[in-house]
Amino acid sequence: MNRSRLIRITAAFFAVMLCFTILSRAADQAGIAAVHVQKPESRMILHTVAAAGKVVQNREVAIVTEPDERVVEIAVEKGQKVAKGDLLFTIDTELLQEKILNQRQEIEKQKLQLGDVGSQQDVRAAQKANDQASAAEQYSLSTKKAQVQVSRAKRDLDAAKQALTDYRKKNGNGSTATDNTVEETLQNALEEKTAAYLDAQKELTALQWRIENAVNTALNETGAQLVKNGMCVTQAAEEEPLILEEPEGELEDAGAVDSPEQDTKQTDGESAQDIDIIIEPSDQEVNTGSEPSDSSVISSAIPGVSDTAQPSTPSHSDADDGVASPVPDRELTEQQVRDTYAQELDAATKKVETAKKEKEAAEQALMQYQQEQLTAADASGKEQERQLLAAVQTAGDAYEDAVLAANEAAVTAGRAVAAAGISDASDSTLAVGEITVEQMELQLEKLERLLEADGRICAPSDGLITEIAVNIGERTADTPAVRMADLTKGYRFTAELTKEQETYIGAGDEVTLTDSRRNQLEQLTVESVAADGENEGVYEISVPLPDDTLELGAAAVLDYSSPSQTYAICVPLAALHLDERNQPYVLTYDEQDSVLGKELRARKVSVNILDQNESYAALADGSISSQDEVIVSADKAVDDGSRIRLES
Repeated sequence: MNRSRLIRITAAFFAVMLCFTILSRAADQAGIAAVHVQKPESRMILHTVAAAGKVVQNREVAIVTEPDERVVEIAVEKGQKVAKGDLLFTIDTELLQEKILNQRQEIEKQKLQLGDVGSQQDVRAAQKANDQASAAEQYSLSTKKAQVQVSRAKRDLDAAKQALTDYRKKNGNGSTATDNTVEETLQNALEEKTAAYLDAQKELTALQWRIENAVNTALNETGAQLVKNGMCVTQAAEEEPLILEEPEGELEDAGAVDSPEQDTKQTDGESAQDIDIIIEPSDQEVNTGSEPSDSSVISSAIPGVSDTAQPSTPSHSDADDGVASPVPDRELTEQQVRDTYAQELDAATKKVETAKKEKEAAEQALMQYQQEQLTAADASGKEQERQLLAAVQTAGDAYEDAVLAANEAAVTAGRAVAAAGISDASDSTLAVGEITVEQMELQLEKLERLLEADGRICAPSDGLITEIAVNIGERTADTPAVRMADLTKGYRFTAELTKEQETYIGAGDEVTLTDSRRNQLEQLTVESVAADGENEGVYEISVPLPDDTLELGAAAVLDYSSPSQTYAICVPLAALHLDERNQPYVLTYDEQDSVLGKELRARKVSVNILDQNESYAALADGSISSQDEVIVSADKAVDDGSRIRLES
């Protein structure tokens, strides 16, 4: 092979290699993403708010007339402007006159009924006063009569005792000084036991009296009850309840019934006024400590009955009969009060029981001794002395019966006085009726004013009719018949905002409104931005309008820009990306060496966003600098490490 041919072959080989190299380079460049880059810049992030809305009235007036009136004319239409005093609609005056006449008659009937109620209340008040006077008079008569009977029984007992004493003195009865001393000792013991029994009975009576007072107080109170330290403590009632007054001072022992054998040393001038009337509980009540039953008179002590004595209240049983107004928990209240006194009452009852047994034992000892003396006496005088002793016993029993009867009469009459003094239940019929008359008269005044206006309903101010809720020939309701915008109060622009928009605008900001004709109203101040109560995430913005600008109902668009501070690092929003964890990042690039020479590769840089709008985002310093170039667009997908080429 000659040299020239070898040169030609070598040249051809290198030419082919060059072609393949060019083609390879071209193919490689075709697979690399072409990107546009931009350096971060210093700027403000502007937030714009745009919202479409309409012009509405500041005040809407509701025209309301009397209900159930027939409409005979409607003089306006929806959307019509009216001036103050213009006729809106007219109602039927004939029907109105008929209603006025009926209303006057109803008022007159109501007044007549109120007069009857007042008269009945006066009659009841007079009857109550009469009942109280009658009960007080009956109490005085009953106690006086009982007092006379007690005095007579006492006198008969004293006479029987004196007869026995005189007989013994006259006949001597064979007794010695020693016998007299023994009998006197037994009589003194009986007197002490009797006095102790009466004292115990007096204490029990006083306690039972206090219990009934506490029960009556609790049942008559209208406030809260509190039982504490043996007393019923209550809030003050509106009306002071009637209370049984506990007898003051010590009960005298003059009411004690002497046994037939007791020494008769009482003077003839002893006054019956000193006698206390005491009811002894039955044997069953003493032994069991139970409360007196309804069939028996509650044990009580009434010191010195007189013309003016008037017990204050009935017992709780009378209140239960309907005399007093019951409270909702009266049974529980009464039980709480009685439980408070249970231990004290039980102790007092046992004390009475013990004293009574001791008295009966002393009485039995005296009677046994006297019987022995009668057995030893002469036969001739035994029968006469026995008769005198029987007379003393009979007189003593009669005296005791008189005391019991007097006490029962006093308690029964006292309860009648208390029952007559209990206030009647409240009756608001008259007051309620007077209020009803006032309401009816007010309604009549409205109807009469409507008739004076010939049934004409007119506009209260300049306005625009926004709704008509009545029809000719139909009756009016108690809802607005006509609604109108009050033109004298001005207009305002309203629009709906999203939650994001609400964060950039608020009361006091200045906005621009643009109407459908491209007319602009600038520097309008926002009055309020408030959440919509019906739609979550929706807010309503309100902007007052100057007079003679936009018309009612006109559509407009609100524009507002909220500038931020100046940020040093701002990139186009297109340069931002989110990774799989929704963390923001940008792509910049680095130059690297390869077998084919220098090449550019993309690099992922995580960033922190300080602020952003629809176009730009402000980034925190440190992630990238103002000299770094960020990829803002590419013709192919670019990721961290991708080869790129820059487009001019």
